[in-house]
Amino acid sequence: MDKTNYNNLSLIGEGGHGKIYSLCNDCCIKVCKKTKNMKKEYGVLKIIEGYPQFPVVYECKDNYMIREYIDGPNIKEYITENGLSNNLAKELTELIKIFIKFKFKRIDVKMHEVFITEKDKFKIIDTTRYLDKKATYPFKMLRSLEHLGYKDQYMNFLKGNYPEFFELWDKTNK
Repeated sequence: MDKTNYNNLSLIGEGGHGKIYSLCNDCCIKVCKKTKNMKKEYGVLKIIEGYPQFPVVYECKDNYMIREYIDGPNIKEYITENGLSNNLAKELTELIKIFIKFKFKRIDVKMHEVFITEKDKFKIIDTTRYLDKKATYPFKMLRSLEHLGYKDQYMNFLKGNYPEFFELWDKTNK
């Protein structure tokens, strides 16, 4: 896609690495400022291809990627409006289990990069730094849950359902 074509598209998001434009109801194009960032993000999405928590990629070339469009509120907005259900807590924890399974260096979640789609299911966007930026426990996720008033509830959920994570993260977070 030629850069001049982007002017005809609706801008739907912008971040540190680039901009996202709408192509149709169910797909979008992400254009990165640097090709290396696009390659990193595409690399992560290829590794976890087929996992429903991540967007489907249709095409990736140079500094752009055409991928599934994710519609819905980000998880911080969703939790503010609806609270933190056990199902949502489970989904967050299962996402981190995927990061561990694939030996990602970063097992943290930036909550503004997670979008709720339907029935407490979610998709994560902007996976550029999961292979090279180290975070051995979900500090940012736990801090966001604390600011939202749900950290204790989440830790209690872990204690009852994922005791191995509770033990590790409770000690690390003190």
